[in-house]
Amino acid sequence: MEVNSWLTGRRGVSLPFTDECAPLCADADSFRRVFRKVLEHARARAWNYLECRGGKPWFGNAPPSTSFYGHQLDLDADEAALWIQIGSAAAPGDSKGRAKRPDG
Repeated sequence: MEVNSWLTGRRGVSLPFTDECAPLCADADSFRRVFRKVLEHARARAWNYLECRGGKPWFGNAPPSTSFYGHQLDLDADEAALWIQIGSAAAPGDSKGRAKRPDG
């Protein structure tokens, strides 16, 4: 997706507003072909940079320009276990700011 900002200029963002999403490619050859096309598009559109979050195996030894934290949540667990994994900081709060479950 192309983003055009007066602050950061024109750039490509793999999936805006997501924490991480690796490129969906079957193998290294298909990734190289897709990435080559993305770079061609980036040059044609005069992007200042391309932001990709995730896909470290596809980029080999290329150093990242910045770092991000990744989060994983096992959605196969039952509801009680999910609330434990999420933690109280993400749960809705009551009027005193204490975390509680939506049904409790």
